[in-house]
Order: sequence, then C-alpha cells, then structure tokens
Amino acid sequence: LERGAFTSSVVRRGLSVVGAASDAAVAARNMADDMATAISSTVGKPQTIWFAPADTALRTWAGNRNGSADDMDRFAPLAPWSTAAARVKIFKMYSNVFLLQHLPGSLTDDQIRLVIADLKRRNIALAVEHGPLYEDPVAPHCGTGVEGFGGSASLRLAEKIRDLGGELKYLAMDEPFQHARDVCGWSAAAIARNAAASIAEIRKVFPNVLVGDIEVVPGSAAMPDWISQYGQWMDAWKAETGTPLAFFHADINWGIDYRAAIGHARQLARERGIPFGVIYNGWYTDRSDAEWVATGMRNYAAAEGDWEVPEQ
Repeated sequence: LERGAFTSSVVRRGLSVVGAASDAAVAARNMADDMATAISSTVGKPQTIWFAPADTALRTWAGNRNGSADDMDRFAPLAPWSTAAARVKIFKMYSNVFLLQHLPGSLTDDQIRLVIADLKRRNIALAVEHGPLYEDPVAPHCGTGVEGFGGSASLRLAEKIRDLGGELKYLAMDEPFQHARDVCGWSAAAIARNAAASIAEIRKVFPNVLVGDIEVVPGSAAMPDWISQYGQWMDAWKAETGTPLAFFHADINWGIDYRAAIGHARQLARERGIPFGVIYNGWYTDRSDAEWVATGMRNYAAAEGDWEVPEQ
C-alpha cells in the first residue's frame, strides 16, 4: 500500500516499509483483502472501489517513502488478493511511475506493461493521479515544486501510457485548486482554465478520459472559507469544460474532527451531480504495512459509521 488509500473509492498513498518475505507483509495483504471486502459489502447502493497502492519508487522529495518491496507480486496470475481484486473496479497509479523512472526503485517499462496486462485480465480500469497545472510563466516561482503542478508533462504522460499498452480511463487531478489558490492566489476560473488546457493535451491521446478531482478536506488553514471556495471551483470547472467533474475525492486529515467537513464536501458534490468519494488510508506515523492497514480500516469503520456511505 502506498502513503495512503482505499476510497470507498480508494486505497491511496499508503506507506509501506516492510519487505517481501516478512510476516507483517503477509498480514497486511490479508487485512487489505478484508478491507476491500468490508467496503464493497456496505449496505446500500453499490460503491465504486478504487485501489491506489504505492509503487516501489523511492520518493526522494517525501522522506524517501516508497511502496512495498514485493509490490509487483500483486500482478502474478495467482497473487493472493483475489477477493479484493474481484471488488476493485479502478486501479490508480501515480504519474511518477511513467514520468520519473530515474527514481531509485522505479518500475521498468516491462514491469509497467505487466501491471497493465494484469489489470486488463482482471477487468480493472486504469486511473492515473497527476498534477495538471502549468507553472506561471511570468512568476516562475509560483508552482515550481508545488503539488498539483505538472502540466508541462501531460502529453508525455499520456503518450507513455499509450506506448506501454495502457488505456487511460480516469484522470484524478492532484489537488490543483487548494495548492494553486494557497500558493499562487489564482481564482477558481483561472485554475480551471489552466488545468483544462493541460487535460486537453491528454485528450489528444485519450479523448474519452474521465477527469475528476482530489482535494484536502477540510480545506487548508489558508482557506477558512473552503466550503464556498470548493463550490466555486466545481462550478468553474464545469463552466470551463462544459461538463462537471467526473468525481470528487476527499483527502481527509484524520488528525482532526473531520465529520462535519465530510458532510459539507459531500453536499457540494451532490448538489452538482458529482460522485463523491472518500480516501481511506493510514497515517504517516505508521511504521509497517500491518499498522498502516489497521489504521486505514479503523478510519473506514469510524467514518462510514458516522455518515451516509459515499458513492466511491
């Protein structure tokens, strides 16, 4: 798992520090299988389950975090996650897999082809999380090294996915609104215009890709009026592109009281006909696969016991 996630849509960005042969890694696999089963078995309308484990690349900009050393074992025909795999509809990878192969531990092209082939065999759709924004050409410091910015690589990303045999079904924008608003002070309309131009490059290769958004919930300390701001962002995206976001996923700060914030974010999405999802993950202080998955399961159980089950 990477630095985080199932949402009733995703297991996203989970942290793994345990190697292939450890008992903890086996236990974590079993717990993740249970987690997928629990999420997909929730009473009510069916949920769309996303799975977003970290790959093996060393995130040199994020404390040298990486995914499990045995991550590729998941894509063997008899890999022991059949229960979870049968419930997962969308598998999300991160743009660094395709764009930053110089990182230590990165997947090779042949390994990525294997991942893509196995997802097709299991009938699981491919999603990629990507920062779509172009940096400000007038104020280059605005966006440089900031999450959500990576628009200049959008076409290259799409071409790489295509060349390795992938069919990109979903593009999850990596918190463009919160970061561009906080760091650059851009309006919702300006952010939507910038991101849409980048997405247009991806659509040259994958014209039917569905584009949604991830944002932190509740919003950052720099955005105390985040509820109204997020609503403006959702409206600006539709005004710019002619279509609403394909989904909105809440990246929860589990260290605070998040319950009211989730309700507000869900309502914003619902009013606009946008499928709403919550990212279930562990915490950055977790020290092993098993600990991280256990934290994620507690977060899931606590959250979905408090409010209506999300669509994703």
